[in-house]
Amino acid sequence: MSETFPTRQSFATVLAARQCNAFGLYDDGHEELGLALFPAGSYFNHACESNVGRDVMIRCVDGREGEGGGLVERDALDGLVEAGDEDDGEARAILRAWDREPLMRFVAARDVRRGEELTLSYVDVAQGRDARRKSLKDVYYFDCECARCEREKET
Repeated sequence: MSETFPTRQSFATVLAARQCNAFGLYDDGHEELGLALFPAGSYFNHACESNVGRDVMIRCVDGREGEGGGLVERDALDGLVEAGDEDDGEARAILRAWDREPLMRFVAARDVRRGEELTLSYVDVAQGRDARRKSLKDVYYFDCECARCEREKET
């Protein structure tokens, strides 16, 4: 039985794809719990004034249908876990779902014109222009030239 190892190039390609397309999963204290790949999210380019937002969702995996077709928002999970005690089957089911099936929901953050590109912000937009651009260059390897960065360059 022969084992096949990836070439250096294919390994580097996979690492680069993960680096540039993974989304961080965070707890309420904003500590990163890990990374997840959501293929639909990889289609969005960056803008410091994005028109798309995202929410982590949880799919119930115990066969029950909840509101929204079995999807529970992350904030609702926190409330149920805090309110639930050890005998609370609903909280335990949701925790099992969080462990197994996080989902990403993309929603329009504002009205979007027909033909307008849908964009996400890859960095903390509360930062100043130089800090945002440095983060984008360091992590995603590009110089941001979005409308907001160009406008802030002039001031």
